[in-house]
Amino acid sequence: MVPFTPIEKKDSYTLRLVQPHPVAVTQYSSRGDGYLALGAYMSGDNDSSEKFPETHPIVMTYRKTENGYRKTMQVYLDGSSRTPPLPKNQSVYLDIAGGEVIAAKKFEGNATQEVCEKTLKELLLDLEEDGLGVASSFKTSGDVSDDGSGSIDFQLAQYGPLHSLSPRLNEIWVKVKM
Repeated sequence: MVPFTPIEKKDSYTLRLVQPHPVAVTQYSSRGDGYLALGAYMSGDNDSSEKFPETHPIVMTYRKTENGYRKTMQVYLDGSSRTPPLPKNQSVYLDIAGGEVIAAKKFEGNATQEVCEKTLKELLLDLEEDGLGVASSFKTSGDVSDDGSGSIDFQLAQYGPLHSLSPRLNEIWVKVKM
């Protein structure tokens, strides 16, 4: 589980301080490609052939562009106190995520673009009503960055098995200004 400290639970969302943690990241166009690239790294496609335990959630970052969204997917690297081994696949890179306060809003079911955008809009309205500001982007050393456009990055966190008959828990995350 991505390490965090609960700050406050509201009726429609929670505030959390996400602790800094190591992640493997890949940019993707289809979720299946992202899952495959990160799954291979976690299964030993790295310099030391180290295998990592499955962790949740899988976190996808979305940055609005003129052509839709620029998307990255990341997975928490648990189980090692040392520096994780380098990926063999050049589309996967290592980073440190967290170190920020987020607002998280839960929803179940399929995480389609329409559902994610609707949930994001609801979360932004709830935060505005509570007098909380939203930062434009999440901290990353990758290519998802604040370009000054004023658009809001958001993250989709998905919990549970990829292929399951049970409902899937999802959360929309936004970075909160403190």
